[in-house]
Amino acid sequence: MNDEDALSTIATSDLLMRITRRLKESKFGVGLNGIFMPALEDFELAQEYEAGRFSIERNIFVSLHSGLGIDTYPIGVDESRQRVVDILRCVQGLSNKYNKSLSVRFVSDG
Repeated sequence: MNDEDALSTIATSDLLMRITRRLKESKFGVGLNGIFMPALEDFELAQEYEAGRFSIERNIFVSLHSGLGIDTYPIGVDESRQRVVDILRCVQGLSNKYNKSLSVRFVSDG
């Protein structure tokens, strides 16, 4: 990513966050707001995943602070059911703890 693209991404994210903040302050109800971290739809995040530096725990941490949850996180076709259940329980626990709506969308990495 070059400097111009990075600045554009930051400016866009900042604009979305300011709009979200204004909508939350509004007397009108709105639907889901925030920024998802789509691991497979973002070249840098996909590279981090491929290099083994974008774990599900890191994704959850980033999503909790800046978005709505886990979006398009790759999960192995041979992943154990218990691991998936553990991830979902972790997200549910964080959602309950911080009173924040979080969602999870997995995609197969196979």
